[in-house]
Amino acid sequence: MRTAERGRRGLLGLLGVGLLGLAAVGVAYPLWWQRRQEVVGAARVRVLETRSQADAGQQDCGAPSGPGVLRIPATGVVAPVEQGLAQGTLATAVGHLPSSPWPGQPGLAVVEAHDVGYFGANDQLRPGDLVSYQVGCAVATFEVLGHRIEHPGQPLPSLPAGRAGLVLISCWPPDALWFTSERLVVTAQLVGGTEGDALGQVATVASDALQGTADPPPGLPPGVPGGQPPVFGYVRAGTLRLAGQPSLAFRGSREPLAWLGAALDALAAYRQGTSEHAGWLSRLVRQAPPAIWGPDIPSGSLDAIETVEDGDQVQAVELVARFGADQVATFVVEPGSSGLQVVGGQLFAHQDAAAAVAARLGPLPTGSTKG
Repeated sequence: MRTAERGRRGLLGLLGVGLLGLAAVGVAYPLWWQRRQEVVGAARVRVLETRSQADAGQQDCGAPSGPGVLRIPATGVVAPVEQGLAQGTLATAVGHLPSSPWPGQPGLAVVEAHDVGYFGANDQLRPGDLVSYQVGCAVATFEVLGHRIEHPGQPLPSLPAGRAGLVLISCWPPDALWFTSERLVVTAQLVGGTEGDALGQVATVASDALQGTADPPPGLPPGVPGGQPPVFGYVRAGTLRLAGQPSLAFRGSREPLAWLGAALDALAAYRQGTSEHAGWLSRLVRQAPPAIWGPDIPSGSLDAIETVEDGDQVQAVELVARFGADQVATFVVEPGSSGLQVVGGQLFAHQDAAAAVAARLGPLPTGSTKG
């Protein structure tokens, strides 16, 4: 009996390692994606801008046609646009739907990008915001009309004959860590075309604005072991929400995911310390969270909320776990003088659980594929 019980616990432990390895990948993969996009995409933008400078003396530039540079000043985006929607293209660029015209040509141009990259802040765009598209010395300027949430495959808006428009498509919601079934569709209309280097006329924002302004997350306090996998049985990563006053630059940077990764490290260290009754646990924990976060945590789903104040300073990261329909637990970490520290949490049970989820997170997405 004891041998069977040890075997069952060992199997559950391995299952927990594997499943939460997925949660760790859910954080690490977007970080890698964003870094790759910054490096390779910036190099491609420089090539396209060099071409624009070489063409600046031409007298007749016409309308843009072919791969170019997309700029969205309101969100600080400077992105290369390449033909096609293959994953290899979207890994480093905004993709252009081949069956649609290029931006600035008559008809409705369609471009798509992942929400973990260039289009991560598209939900912040408002009517009247400008978007420019440049190929060589030709620049087309668009004005945002609005945005809406659609399911993949729904028809796009129509345009009067001879008019030019632009549609920007990304996954929705932009704060989903893994699964989405809806798309954010931003529509814009052509309001002007210019020749030469007209980028200043549309208030270009420097591409390094996407780097964010906050400090990187601190490590764990001295003596607290790090690098442990966050072992628990979550089968679905949920959303990452930003509360407070984060800037658009912060939203579009790698920093929100880096802070989430640091909070998961703190959770893994806490669970290891409580399992081993480790002496270093007091350096990590300022106030203990609910006991449900201990070594025997049940399966559930994980969401996160980061509170960001002026200057893009992260004040706290709150992990929110939902266990079935009748339990919600929170686990809160804050930066301290010696590193990241656990500062408590709450446990909501039975009829209070649904209200707790709604109050902290709002409606949660369901779906199939991360966009």
